[in-house]
Amino acid sequence: MYLPLIGYFLYYSHDTLGFSIGRIALVFFGAMFFWSFLSTSCIALFSIW
Repeated sequence: MYLPLIGYFLYYSHDTLGFSIGRIALVFFGAMFFWSFLSTSCIALFSIW
């Protein structure tokens, strides 16, 4: 369901905003890392309290 939307936003950021492929990949993987590891760590940290 979300893949076409993600694909459109990646295309839009390259075509309309002029972001390079490297910048898009860096933001994409950085956001994936943040969501996967840091938010999970915060949830685990606050569940201890």
